[in-house]
Amino acid sequence: MNWKIRTPYMALQDISHSKVLLISLPETTPMQEAASLQQDLKRAGISPYAWMINQSLSMVPGITDPLLKSRAHAEEEIISNIKENLTERIFGIPYMPVKDLLPELLENVKTNSSLKK
Repeated sequence: MNWKIRTPYMALQDISHSKVLLISLPETTPMQEAASLQQDLKRAGISPYAWMINQSLSMVPGITDPLLKSRAHAEEEIISNIKENLTERIFGIPYMPVKDLLPELLENVKTNSSLKK
């Protein structure tokens, strides 16, 4: 029998066995920290599959509050930077002020699963 030892590190390097997602809030510091992690992973031979943007106001339609609109606009610049400079694949989860978030999130994934590039 041909047994081959496989470590978790080796599994993370093998794209047929695992997909690494980098998850970030659409804010400057979390984005920079995730970008730094991406560089570290690439040096280790691990290529992130995609980025996930979490709790994004810019993905919420119909915002009327001026402060929230301003924040959403700032998020768009950060998301654009991620798309243009850091990844080929990007997915997003809009901000959802829902107490029982998981059912709402799963329903949203069914209808809007990724950001358009």
